[in-house]
Amino acid sequence: MTKVKEKEYLNWVDLRDYPRTLHFPFPVDTVGECRLSHDSYCGVHRGGMEFAVRLSGGEGQSVDVIEKQRFVTPYPNAAFLREGKLHRSEYRNYRRSFFIIYSPRLENAMLECGLRLDSPPWSITITPELSERMAQILHLLPQAPEPGVVDEIDALCWALIVRVCRAMPEAAQEAETEREHAIPQDILALSRELNRRSCEDVDFTALAHQFGLTRRTFFRRWARAFGQTPFQTLREMRLMHAMGLLERTSFPVNYICHAVGYHDPGHFARLFRERYGMMPLEYRKAKR
Repeated sequence: MTKVKEKEYLNWVDLRDYPRTLHFPFPVDTVGECRLSHDSYCGVHRGGMEFAVRLSGGEGQSVDVIEKQRFVTPYPNAAFLREGKLHRSEYRNYRRSFFIIYSPRLENAMLECGLRLDSPPWSITITPELSERMAQILHLLPQAPEPGVVDEIDALCWALIVRVCRAMPEAAQEAETEREHAIPQDILALSRELNRRSCEDVDFTALAHQFGLTRRTFFRRWARAFGQTPFQTLREMRLMHAMGLLERTSFPVNYICHAVGYHDPGHFARLFRERYGMMPLEYRKAKR
């Protein structure tokens, strides 16, 4: 288990490089659990199609803004987070989750199976059966290199999703949804452009002018829509990208610093430590 901060943890395994014996149609990329304390996250969802079971949180409910809709859902709840969707997640104190990530290439096959990937988050009941199934999956993760274990994890994850989705039709109707009036089309388009250029030197004044806005109007409308400044959003995008590179590559930290858009390795390391509770190399060692 990887300690990030006091009372926080992030425990997951990347299963993509482990050999499979069977040809199960829905192989899992990553599976794990976490308890993290973030005030908010805003960005285009990247890294695959995620199925999340949000077990508990500090305020009793999760708040998600997906594209142009806002969803307030009591804990425990479940959600599909699709690749390329603009997503803002708000929670205070902490949130404890179990998550499964699949390649976005599998989305069409999942849709053909009847999964409602565009459904809003929905409330669920954590039964002893669900708790046991999640515990069984987590128990198998250290054994993933052994023959046949990843195949078993694939099957258990799929069975868990099917079981949780049984509660979707009624719960989805009960979810509190609000039209996100603060995110008009031009701000959505601007946020996608910022995400696309997040590893570059971003001139916010020029970016605002590109969308017919003054810098002041851009910052005011962005803060109203996302609850943070464009600088904060850009920092979050860059650090999440850096975290992925540290986990999945052997690139030197200085290279990663420049790859995600920073020029000063010392400044990058300080930002990373403030966000994740450890220096970049410490984080990499903890994940290996």
